[in-house]
Amino acid sequence: MDQFIGKFVQTSSNNMEGYLTAFGQADKIPIYNSKPRVLEVSKLGAVYTNKMFTNGCSSVNEFELDKEFDATLPDGTPCRAVMTLDGNRLVERRTRRGIIEIENIREFVGNELRMTITIGSVISGMTFARQ
Repeated sequence: MDQFIGKFVQTSSNNMEGYLTAFGQADKIPIYNSKPRVLEVSKLGAVYTNKMFTNGCSSVNEFELDKEFDATLPDGTPCRAVMTLDGNRLVERRTRRGIIEIENIREFVGNELRMTITIGSVISGMTFARQ
């Protein structure tokens, strides 16, 4: 899990329009595409902090591996989430009413951190470089 700790800057993305549209957030596509995201992951004891910054907005999640935590869906709806480590992949599942709404897989491919986000049949992704 230590390989996920650090600061990463988004270098590319694919089908993020589909991601935002799936949650009724299509009006946010121009804002989303205007600047790259910055991801910071830190750890204190057993608690990890995951921060995503863009355009003056940020989202912060604190979690312990394999334990449910409170999160939000892209439309602001509260949900539950769990992060699990599967080899070199960090898998996040956000659920609401027992239904998986988002699956986010983070994995290292060479020196890149790749995120694959699945919402129903919509698959999108982002690639990050370590800073």
